[in-house]
Amino acid sequence: TFSHDLMAGRKTWKDMLDKGSLHTVTREKKKDGSFIWIEGDYIALRNEKNQVIGHFGIQNDVTDRIDSQQKLKHSMDLLKYIIEHNNGGIAVHDLNMNYIYVSQHYLDEYGISKEEVIGKNHYEIFPDLPEKWKRVHQLAMQGIVSSAKDDPYVHENGKTDWTSWECRPFYEDDGSIGGIIVYTEVVTSRKLLEISLKKQKDLLETTLQSVGDAVISCNKKGQIILMNKAAEIMLNVTIDIAYNRPIEDFMRIHEDC
Repeated sequence: TFSHDLMAGRKTWKDMLDKGSLHTVTREKKKDGSFIWIEGDYIALRNEKNQVIGHFGIQNDVTDRIDSQQKLKHSMDLLKYIIEHNNGGIAVHDLNMNYIYVSQHYLDEYGISKEEVIGKNHYEIFPDLPEKWKRVHQLAMQGIVSSAKDDPYVHENGKTDWTSWECRPFYEDDGSIGGIIVYTEVVTSRKLLEISLKKQKDLLETTLQSVGDAVISCNKKGQIILMNKAAEIMLNVTIDIAYNRPIEDFMRIHEDC
């Protein structure tokens, strides 16, 4: 026995009588307060004058099926949420390297739209793709997982991007390889900062070593963190030995009172 919404029920039956047949999937409340999903197929019965004299219907309890579909949808929505909020971009390709799926982060990193790539070939979207990555794709289609950190990607226009990536196969229900998944993160900004800092450090080192006077730098604890060649000669010790040791181990410090 079910508790019905009378207004909705009347509208449903009116639709069935007007159209002659009706297919419905409704969530019904049982008298004990629990819910059940009912799938129904109904037809209106008419006499020779085309007057409705009744109806015929078949109902099935499809609660298990609907619950399974809802759980699957929730799992897919959760998976999509996780993918979209991943720090890197994700792209899925079939065995012909056509795009099946791309995450929003992937689109943003490469400055492309979903309409531009879904169903299109990866090598058409990126015609200057290095041969080494094409070989990686082929290896993935053979079941081999590959990855790299801070991998340079030189474009035809001379611009260089750095990426950290992983490429692996995905499998169909029968165990065969259906295509590949590419996880990629463009780290160009970080890499350019590292290069800039290294250049500044190298310049500082060159300048420091060219100074004729001894130069020693210590941290707040008085531990040596930097010395030039002149200081090494003066103290008769290399920076490798003196690093992070108190300066008092190598020279006396006089404090004026």
